[in-house]
Amino acid sequence: MRKYLSLLAAVMGAAILAACGSREETELGKASGTNGGVPIFVDDGGSERAGSSERAGGSRGADGAEMRDAKEPGVSEGAGIREGAGTGEVSGLSGEMGSSEKKVESGDGEVQSVTVTQGGPYGELSLSLPAGWSYEACPMDSEDFLGDYGIRFAPEGTDAGYVEASYQKFFGVCGMGLEEEESVIGDHPVWVGTYDEADHWDFITFEGDYEGVVVLTVGTVDDWWSQYGDRIQGILETLIFRPDVREGGAYVYSKESEIPEIGLYFTLKNITSTGGTLVWNQHESDKLKGELLYGEAFTLEMQKGDDWEDVPVALAGEYGFHDVAYTIAPDSSTEKEFSWDWLYGELPPGTYRLGKRVFDSPESGKSKEYRVYAEFILN
Repeated sequence: MRKYLSLLAAVMGAAILAACGSREETELGKASGTNGGVPIFVDDGGSERAGSSERAGGSRGADGAEMRDAKEPGVSEGAGIREGAGTGEVSGLSGEMGSSEKKVESGDGEVQSVTVTQGGPYGELSLSLPAGWSYEACPMDSEDFLGDYGIRFAPEGTDAGYVEASYQKFFGVCGMGLEEEESVIGDHPVWVGTYDEADHWDFITFEGDYEGVVVLTVGTVDDWWSQYGDRIQGILETLIFRPDVREGGAYVYSKESEIPEIGLYFTLKNITSTGGTLVWNQHESDKLKGELLYGEAFTLEMQKGDDWEDVPVALAGEYGFHDVAYTIAPDSSTEKEFSWDWLYGELPPGTYRLGKRVFDSPESGKSKEYRVYAEFILN
């Protein structure tokens, strides 16, 4: 079932009332939209983050990331992610986990198309791009990638904007002027979302077996849409999602990840069988009585049915944790690389939760202790 958000959203912090338009049966080619509204990407905790939009607070930064050219096996000159594009790990041809490409050549060896594949914890995404298109395959937790993981692409040589095909565990939209229309892509039912009656759609969400697959236009695509819009529909007809082919890890939201009393939200990213990155998100610093601290000690449990059981310790003999304290910055996000393989070894596939103790430590008086958990899956 699709979930629609009725909420107060923010365009650069200003509240606006969310509104969803009517739906009509249509062909995808007749769908249109703009980035005038604000797509909202809902993380596992139910928190909203505004999507990129030229008229809704500006597009994502370019910061030097590169996109691959479907004609050449290397990085195409001048085909880096342009104004309006996000920055992620370039893995289309680098051999990183879950990313691969397969070229289709003509009889004289000229590349006609490239099939790009990106794996992830919820399934594998792939699509075919014709010669003359640039692409970037982005694994889980790529920087500035709007979805959880996926592929972004654009015609080679365009100055701004791109299309992002991704898997998103949670996705919602809000904004004035939104219209949604029902359609079909490759025999799969979809909803096509558009804003402000413009000449291109803003998002497409897949249903049924492809639920969780979301396609977005990001940045300024208006300049080249009239020339390439129909070609993009053809590319999306090649999109394949294989939910049974899974790899890697992902954070899973639970209420135990939050401590509202001190405005703290605890997550993990870059998860592997041996460790990950701790992410502490603190907001509303006025709730704190002092400095927010945590140490090196942790617990690790695996889910068995409805119960949580301690993961067996793999280290022989006695062990302990260094008596140190790390600061969680107020009104900010604090990250730290973390490993558990020294104590538990490499973890097999399953559902786990990492437990940490946090202390609100005033300059005088007794610190108050809290316990928080970050749940995650491994494939």
